[in-house]
Amino acid sequence: MILRLTLLSLGLLALSACQSAPVERSLAPQEPAQAQVQTEAAEKAARVELQCKFQGQRFLKHAQLMDALEFELQAWTGGSSIAVVADDCSYQLSEHYRSLGFASATIQAEPGRNDAGPTLTFTIDEGLQTLIAEFAFPGLDAAEGVQSADLQDLYSPEARPVWIQRQQGSFPGKVKGKLQSVGYLDAAVQPAEVEPMREASNKWVRPVRLTLPVQPGPRYRWTEVVHDLPEDLAEAISLEKALDQVVPQANVPFQPRWIPHWKRAADTALTGSGYLDAEVQTTLEKDVETSRVRVQLRIEPGPQVKLGSILYPDDIKVRTGFLDRQIGLQPGAPLSAQAVDQALASLYRTGLFRTVRLRVQGSGSERDLAVELEEWPTRETFIEPGYGSFEGARLRAGWRHHNVLGVGRSLRVEGVLAENASRALIGWSDPWTLGNEWVLDVNADLAQRKLPAFRRNSSAAGMFASRDFGDFDRWTVHGGLRFEEIRLNDVRVDLLPGTGIESDVSITTLESGVAYDSRNHPLLPSQGQKAHFTVQQTLNVSGAANAFAKVLSGWSFYHPIAEDRVLAVGARTVAVFPRGGEPHPLGLRIFSGGENSVRSFKESELGPVDSNGTAVGGEGSSTFSVELTQRLGASHFQAAAFVDVGNVVTSASELFEFKDMESALGVGLRYVLPIGPMRLDWAHNPDAKDFQDDWVLHFSVGVAF
Repeated sequence: MILRLTLLSLGLLALSACQSAPVERSLAPQEPAQAQVQTEAAEKAARVELQCKFQGQRFLKHAQLMDALEFELQAWTGGSSIAVVADDCSYQLSEHYRSLGFASATIQAEPGRNDAGPTLTFTIDEGLQTLIAEFAFPGLDAAEGVQSADLQDLYSPEARPVWIQRQQGSFPGKVKGKLQSVGYLDAAVQPAEVEPMREASNKWVRPVRLTLPVQPGPRYRWTEVVHDLPEDLAEAISLEKALDQVVPQANVPFQPRWIPHWKRAADTALTGSGYLDAEVQTTLEKDVETSRVRVQLRIEPGPQVKLGSILYPDDIKVRTGFLDRQIGLQPGAPLSAQAVDQALASLYRTGLFRTVRLRVQGSGSERDLAVELEEWPTRETFIEPGYGSFEGARLRAGWRHHNVLGVGRSLRVEGVLAENASRALIGWSDPWTLGNEWVLDVNADLAQRKLPAFRRNSSAAGMFASRDFGDFDRWTVHGGLRFEEIRLNDVRVDLLPGTGIESDVSITTLESGVAYDSRNHPLLPSQGQKAHFTVQQTLNVSGAANAFAKVLSGWSFYHPIAEDRVLAVGARTVAVFPRGGEPHPLGLRIFSGGENSVRSFKESELGPVDSNGTAVGGEGSSTFSVELTQRLGASHFQAAAFVDVGNVVTSASELFEFKDMESALGVGLRYVLPIGPMRLDWAHNPDAKDFQDDWVLHFSVGVAF
C-alpha cells in the first residue's frame, strides 16, 4: 500500500513538471525582446548632442550651417537613427544652398564617432553662386505704364538677386498678373530663360542674364458698369452713386481689382436698404476691336426685408425701452445689415453687456430680430487701504450702481479718509439725456485738506457735459458749471497784504476745456502722449475775492527708447488772472511741490514763504519733468531716474520769466500693479535754501505726470 502511494505521488509530480515546461519555454523568447527595448530606451535617454563638422565651405560659416540644420538635428535627440539624420541633413543643406543661388552645390554626410560621442562630417562642394546680373524683357517696349524695373522687383528687389530655379518658374505668372492689373488683359508671357554672361567677376560667382519675352497686347480701357436692376429700385437704393465711388472716371486703363469693389458696393447698397438675400454676379465683357471693357452686374435682389419684432431675453435687468432707443430700429422699417451692425455697436457702447449677439430670424419679407445679452454685474462695493507721502495712511471705500432703474445711468458714493486729506463724493453719470455722444455728470462733494499754511475745507456741487472723439487718438471736450464754498481754519502764516485775504469765499465758475490722449495704456503708459487745456471763469464771487480767470494746461509724452526702457517728458502750468489787481485769496492760491510736482519738496511747500518759512502760494505755477524708467529683468520692478524743475510765482505775469526756479534730482523704484506703478522716489534739492530740505522721500501710486 505504501509503495503504491509512493509511486502515485511520483507520477503526479512528473505530470506537473511536464505541464509547466511549455510555459517556461514560451516565456524564454520574450526576455531578449524586453532587454532590447530597455537598451534602446536607455540609449535614447543617454544621447548627447550630435557633433557636426563641415569641410569645404567658403560662403557660409559654421554657425550659419548649424542654424540651417536646427530642425533636422532635433530628430537625433528624438530617437532617429544617425543614418536617417545624415540623409535629412544633406538634403536640407542642399536646399539651403540652392535658396542662396548655389544651384550645383553637393553635400555628403559621413557618420562617425570620437571620444566625445557620435559625429557627422559634411563634405561640401558649393560650386559657383549664380547671380542675375541683368534682366531682359523683349516686347515690353510696347507696353505703356510698365517699366522693366517694376517687373524686376517682382522677382527680387535686390540689385543683383540670386538665381533660384523655383523662382524662375513662378516669375512668368507674376509678370502676367502685373500686366493684366494695368489693363493688358490679353498679355502673354513666355517661359523665362537663363544664359551665362561674359563678365569679369571673381572666381566664385557666375553672372547670368534672365530673359522673359512678353507680348502685352492691347491695353483695355474701362467704359461703364451696367446692371439689370429696375431703374426705380436702383434709384431708391442709390446704386449708381455707390458704383461711381469705386472709379469716378471712365475711359481709364482697366484694372481687374475693381470688379470685387463694384460687387461689394452693390451688395452694400442692397443690404443697406433691406434686401438681405440679394445676390450679385459680375461678368467682364471685352471688345477686342476697340480695346474697351465694361462690367455687367446681374442682380437678384430678392424681397425687401422689414422688421417684425425685437425679441429680448426674459431675465435681463435693463429696461426694454432703453434697449429700443439704443437699437434704433422700428417695426415695419427696412431691416438692413448696416443697421444691425450699428445696433450691435450701440449696445456694446453702453458698457452694460459682456456679450451681445443679434440674429435675424425667419424668412420672407418680415423677420424678427433676436437679441441675446449677457450683462455685466451692475453693483460694485470696494474698500481700498493705501498710503501716500502726503496723506499718510488712507482708506478709500465706496459703492457704485451702473444701471440705476434699468436705464444705464450710474450712481456712485465714495469717500477717502486720511490724516491730511479726506473727501466724500456723490455723483450721477448720465450718458443718454444729452444724446448718445454726450455724457452728463452731476456731483457734490465735501473735502478737507491740510496744507502747510492752513487747513482748507470745501463743499462743492457741479454739472458737466463731455464728449469723446476718436478711438485710439482720443479727443475730449467738456464744459460745465461748479459752485464751491471754501473755509479756512488753523491759518499759520503771517498776514498777507490786502483786505480780507484770509477770508472764506464762495465762487461760481464756468469751465470749458479740451483734452487729447494717445497713450497705449491709461495707467501704465509706455508710448503716446496726453495733453489738456482748461479755462475757468468766475461768474460771481462773494467774500474778499475779486472775479478772476484761471488757465490750466499740461502735456505728457512717453517714448520707448529700448526694450523695457521708457523716456517720459512732462510740462504743467497753472495761472490765475484776478481783476482789479488785488491779491488772490489765500484759499484760492496755487501751491506746488510733492510727489507729482518738484519732488525735492514736500506737498505744497514750493514757492514764496513768509518769515517763518511757511509757503503762502501764488498766482502762477509751472513744472517741467524728465523721467527714465527701466524694467529690471522679467520682474514687476522698475528703476527710475528723474529731473524736475518748477516754480510758484506771486503774480501770473511773472510766470514766463522763469524766476525762482527750484529743481529736483532723484532716483526711484517702481513696482508695477494693475492700478498703476507703486512709486518710491528719493529726490535731492541741489540748491536747498533756508527752510528747505536737502532730501525728500515720497511713496505713492500712479505715474508722476
